[in-house]
Amino acid sequence: MIAAGLCIVALIVVGVVVPQRAVNKEPSAAASPDGVTNANNAVSSPVTEAIRISDVEVTEITADSLTVVWKTNLPSTGELVAIDHKSGTSVASWPDSNLVTDHKVIVQSLQSDTAYSLSIKSKDASGNVATFDSNYPYQTSALRLSTSMTPGQVSPDFSLKTLEGATINLSDYKGKWTMLLFWMTTCAGCREEMPVLDSYMKKAKVEDLVALTVNVAGNEAVTRSFIAGQNVSLPVLIDKDKTVYEKFSVVAFPTVFIINPDGIITAIKEQAFKNEAEIDAFIHASLKSG
Repeated sequence: MIAAGLCIVALIVVGVVVPQRAVNKEPSAAASPDGVTNANNAVSSPVTEAIRISDVEVTEITADSLTVVWKTNLPSTGELVAIDHKSGTSVASWPDSNLVTDHKVIVQSLQSDTAYSLSIKSKDASGNVATFDSNYPYQTSALRLSTSMTPGQVSPDFSLKTLEGATINLSDYKGKWTMLLFWMTTCAGCREEMPVLDSYMKKAKVEDLVALTVNVAGNEAVTRSFIAGQNVSLPVLIDKDKTVYEKFSVVAFPTVFIINPDGIITAIKEQAFKNEAEIDAFIHASLKSG
């Protein structure tokens, strides 16, 4: 996917008629503004391709680490720095000295439940450097080994606003089966799952089943852009302060809770659905158990 750098050399030969009695002598010539000389047998100056960083993606977020992948157009090293969004203190990854175009770097020893901005640096074999800084912070998860919620418990009630500004209460859906999805815009698995879930719900033939999605600690503009770009019609509730996330003691993203018509949690899944058949099997198993 990434092309290696090329050193481009252009050779321009200009034909000149010289009397036989003349002595062949290589004339010197000044370079034109575009770097090409006007003399016989002139050679343009070498052009060096600039190193570029692209396709930056945070692929995994835990309580104490962030994993980031990116690409460069030239083989280069990779280094990642996470900067605490509030205090400004930073933690750097162990530098990857391999000259590659596909990079995967982990920065560890981070504080849990903390927002970090990211800074990436790649350096090619000639010492040329490219940098990339994230436009918004990434939140590490809370330090929990597993959710304290279990099937059989009564689901906490909550009230959140949608991206459109409407207020939704979970209790409004009592009497229906509710699939409650917690996700983050910075979670790659969440982004892959969302259009699959949306497609399933548009065709689902499960009676009295509704789906609500809760975006945790996300940037609303980024979330809105993603939803519009994927043409997702599922309700997206904004849990900016992570109040509902804490109520359900979510550990991993994405996490799905199935809540029966009486408000009882019947199933929990802490992994992304890969296809609609997997969603359908999970929902029907939940209906039977509840």
